[in-house]
Amino acid sequence: MDDAGQVLSLSVPGEQQRSLPTRDRSIYVRESYVETCKYIWGAATWGMDGALIRGQPGIGKTVFIWYMLIRLLQQHQMVLLHMPDNCPLLFFGERVYARVLSPPPLEQELRPLPKCVDEKVKIWSLVDVVAQQSPPPLATFETCFIVQAPPPNPEHYQEWLKTRPFTFLGALPLWTRQELWAAYVVPFVSTREQLEASASTDPKWVAKPQLTLLTRHHGLMDALRATYSAECPSSVDSMLDVIMDAAIDSVGLIPRSVYAAMLDFTTVSAERRQALMVTSDELRHMVEVFLDWKHFSDTKSHRIIAINPKSYYVDGTPTWAVAFVSRMVAKLVAERLAREENMKARELFSLFKNNPAAASLAGSLFEPLAHHALVSTEGDTPWSLYHMERTAHDDENQPTFQVNHRTPAALSFPKVQRRQEVFGDLPVSLEHCVYYTPRAINFPLIDGFTVDIDTDSLAATLWLVQMTTADEHSSRGYAIIRKLGSILLTQLRTAGEGPPKKRARRGQGEGADEPEPSVNIHYLLVSPGLEPNTQYTWKMPSGWSETVDRVTHQGDMYLLEVPVDVQR
Repeated sequence: MDDAGQVLSLSVPGEQQRSLPTRDRSIYVRESYVETCKYIWGAATWGMDGALIRGQPGIGKTVFIWYMLIRLLQQHQMVLLHMPDNCPLLFFGERVYARVLSPPPLEQELRPLPKCVDEKVKIWSLVDVVAQQSPPPLATFETCFIVQAPPPNPEHYQEWLKTRPFTFLGALPLWTRQELWAAYVVPFVSTREQLEASASTDPKWVAKPQLTLLTRHHGLMDALRATYSAECPSSVDSMLDVIMDAAIDSVGLIPRSVYAAMLDFTTVSAERRQALMVTSDELRHMVEVFLDWKHFSDTKSHRIIAINPKSYYVDGTPTWAVAFVSRMVAKLVAERLAREENMKARELFSLFKNNPAAASLAGSLFEPLAHHALVSTEGDTPWSLYHMERTAHDDENQPTFQVNHRTPAALSFPKVQRRQEVFGDLPVSLEHCVYYTPRAINFPLIDGFTVDIDTDSLAATLWLVQMTTADEHSSRGYAIIRKLGSILLTQLRTAGEGPPKKRARRGQGEGADEPEPSVNIHYLLVSPGLEPNTQYTWKMPSGWSETVDRVTHQGDMYLLEVPVDVQR
């Protein structure tokens, strides 16, 4: 039975329902739950000893245990359930039996374990534990097929795993954005009411006093303001979309963290930031420990890195990949390491780049390291550029560019020191030799830009930088590029209105014709190196062929190699 994408009720036969030790009465079923359940059933059929299901803390491993319980009871299986802070429960036929380990709640009806159980019959043992706990002896009794989905800490499972070498090792992946939205329900009516109040016809909705629930959470309010500005949100769902995206950017694709951030962004973000002062050595240790031993090295690792099954073998056993837990964590940690521990950060990049399981971490580190190299490197020899040409038969409005020749282009990028400036709102004026990088982690289309301005010839060059390791960007960036072009044209026209001596061309008299202000746009796709067998392509978002108010966003495309490796 395929339940993926459905919400299942925790309803079980007869009096068993009253014995479930949880207040949650429904669960969202992920596709990975269904597939993992099939693999576990197969492992039991093949005579294996148990199943260990691993994944990121907060990913829904406990919910998976509940899903397993529902499916097993529907198949009339005998199930022993061990959950934190509850006595073990044995589901047998239409009845449930409890074993007294500690004084139970008065309202809970207790019965002795059944004495008629055949010792040859396998009992499904579903186990969930909290920190500093391991499964009790009853859960790992030799007749039990144990299924445990613990945190990535060997203390929770190493003892029983030693005696059960033929154990299925499975994994639950990070959630998708679609799954997070499908499973999300606003838990408090007052929250939805306040959002509905803000989605009115008042253009100044962001300042409404009834938004007290959100005004404490600056990250969510910033996201709403950036999206809607003075416009009115079309619906509560549209606002929840924005709020969820802001939460995902901050804490990653982990439901427990995302839903907590949607309700209390400030507290969750503060807790996350406390773990961001990780050093290069600590980050390296976290990654190496997990890739070698498949567990976390300490209690803060899951706030920095996320583990995700990259692929599966035929039997369902995963191979793993490690990345920063969220885009915000990646940006803050990578930028700080590139700034404060540049050489060690470059060593980490070299290490991670050569390990496919850590390639995402290498990409996150490359961007700030490349920015640092572009602003701090100077010399007589400029940066070489490689011209990128449009591919044949591509979409004119969404073209693809690629490097066809490994011979440097005639144009080069000046290798001069530039002052780096991080901006929130788009600058209202642009300075010569300043390298601008956005504070926002989801800035559209480009990862940075710089300008070279020649006021004598009234010409400017706008260099637009995107990293080969960056996320896919949206077409909203075209409007920003046109805005930058308009700013430069305005500045050049203002410069052209100065005294005649300042605006005359070199070698020409004051009577010479004044040059027309012009802005040349060059796109730079920045790569850590030119790999011999790599085809470098850059697919632009839809809208490339559109031009507004005679100001274009189109320009020549180049590949720029910025090596940041540390050669050993």
